[in-house]
Order: sequence, then structure tokens, then C-alpha cells
Amino acid sequence: MCDKGIGLCLQSNVSYNGIGLINTPKIIYYSHNIATWIQWLLSLKGIEEEIEDWQNELTKCLHTCDIQQSMAWKTLEWSELSTESPNSLCLAFYLFIDWFNPQGNKLAGNQESLGCLVLSCVNLPPKYRNKPAFTLIYSIIPGPNSPDGVTISNVLKPLVDELLLLWEGNKVLTSFHPEAWFVFTQLLPLLVTMLRFTKWLALGVIQRNNFVLGARQKKVSFIK
Repeated sequence: MCDKGIGLCLQSNVSYNGIGLINTPKIIYYSHNIATWIQWLLSLKGIEEEIEDWQNELTKCLHTCDIQQSMAWKTLEWSELSTESPNSLCLAFYLFIDWFNPQGNKLAGNQESLGCLVLSCVNLPPKYRNKPAFTLIYSIIPGPNSPDGVTISNVLKPLVDELLLLWEGNKVLTSFHPEAWFVFTQLLPLLVTMLRFTKWLALGVIQRNNFVLGARQKKVSFIK
């Protein structure tokens, strides 16, 4: 899959070459393009039908078994353009964040910390939703140490900037709609373990205003 991602320099070495200062990238952060991934997902034959069939099945279900049956889901606010576009699809995603040690057992003395940001489409049926083939590994947060609050804000900025654009809708060619139709996107929950939740609280990210809702606002306060 061709992907036009975003490269970001998180750290650089500053040197003097006799003329002026030169910044040499030391740590590069690369993120994937969400719009490109959505277009790839919807180009898969049968995916749109699976999404629609699952929604229809949930309307007939007498017990609660999915987030799409919740009151919060049913009262989601979408872009005004979505109501004006009869031929449109509204996709919601959740964001999973965790850190891991690429060296394996940290008891052996090899301790590093890499982070990962993963997006999953909530509209997909559970049998597909968390499968590796249907999730987007948005980025790997480089190590060797865990990022501080400033770095986390820089890491999340490309994600939120793109979600701001996708909130307003994006025309996508799909398998079921080769003539293209509008797809609207928003971010729902943030999924972290309790250990990582306390880490994010310590960094001051979760407690800042509008982390989830900020993806559809013109100004995202937690990035400031």
C-alpha cells in the first residue's frame, strides 16, 4: 500500500561548520497517512457491506454487545456536511497507545522503550476490528527512552492535524462506490492500560482539555 506519511525531527545535533549552525537530525519520527489508509480499507471488496450488515444486525440485537449500541454512539456529533451529504459514510476510530521493550526481557539489563500508536475502526464488525490486517499502526514513537510531555505533544500533533481535516469529510473511491463518496472521520476513545494511563496523567496529556474532542476543533489546547 502506497502511503504518503509525515516525517518529523524530534531531536537534532547542532554543530558549527565555520559559516553557521547546522542542525543534523538525530531522532526521526514517521507517521502514516490516515486518509490513504482509509481509502485502502474501503477499497477492499466487501468491507462496506460488512460495515452495513453489522449495523443492521445490531439494530435487531436484544442485548448490548457492541459500542455502537451505546447512547454515546447514537448521540455522536458529526460534521454538518455529513447531514448534507446523503451518500456518505461516517467512520469512528479508537486510539490505542502503549510502550514496549524491543530488547525483550528488561531483567537481562537491556532496557529501551518504544511506543506505538494504533488506530482501529469501530464501525467494523468485532471479527475484523482488532485484526492486524485491519488496524493501522499509525506510528512508532522512537526510543531509547520514554518521551516527555513536550515530545508527546509533538508526536500527537500530526495525528490531530489530519483528523481536523478528515472531520470535514474526504472524497474516497471505494469498492462499493467507485464513483467516490464522502467519508467523515472522528476519534472516539483512547485505550491504554492502567499503568500507561498513570503515565499519561503524569505527562499531563489526558487531563488537558479536549484530547478526544479536539480532533474536530479548530484549536487543540493540549498541543499548545
